[in-house]
Amino acid sequence: HCFAVSSCVLSLDDFYLSRHARRDLADSVHPLLATRGVPGTHDVEALMECMDGLLSADSDTRTPLPRFDKSADDRLPESRWHSVQGRPGVILLEGWCLGARAVGAHELEAPLNSLEAEQDPDGLWRHYVNDQLADRYQGLFRRFDRSLFLQAPSWEAVQRWRLLQEAKLIRNRSDSYRAHLDEGEAFATFMAHYERITRRLLESPPASDVHLALNEQQCFTALTLNPSER
Repeated sequence: HCFAVSSCVLSLDDFYLSRHARRDLADSVHPLLATRGVPGTHDVEALMECMDGLLSADSDTRTPLPRFDKSADDRLPESRWHSVQGRPGVILLEGWCLGARAVGAHELEAPLNSLEAEQDPDGLWRHYVNDQLADRYQGLFRRFDRSLFLQAPSWEAVQRWRLLQEAKLIRNRSDSYRAHLDEGEAFATFMAHYERITRRLLESPPASDVHLALNEQQCFTALTLNPSER
């Protein structure tokens, strides 16, 4: 038998803090927090409130879904948000660092790349990111009923794929996109913000119900189910 199930897709990226809020974090905590992406630069509470709203909705309820414009590096005004009517049978949440685990403080002592060495020499930024991951983000992760992990073949592949995304943004929004990323130093600096957690995810994948391995062309090469699901 086939059953139709309504679904709603959420992206962690749509819950980035606004540019203004990240500037405040940069001023009060560390300058590197002005750059979106790492744990601590999302509005986790707003995401969980959105999930609660979807789960408690009745057939007439319209739940607004925030949208983030990467080409402007800011959250769109509410007038341009999407909305979902009713309560979905399935909520799908996708995002880069979902399921990532915090590490012991000793693992953060040595800089991983030039960004950390030059712009975070005392480790304040990476400790803040790790603390956020250990606290607020784990509360979010514990709410998942099931999880699926897509594993890239390497950190180098992740960088190449991201560069393709940037090229698409530049093509689509060449008039307004702040093209701070290119194939040179600017792009490498941007990606360095994500390197520590990404490498850890690739080397020690998070616990998941389904593990899908990808090749260089982003095609699936292997599927592994959690033993408890077999």
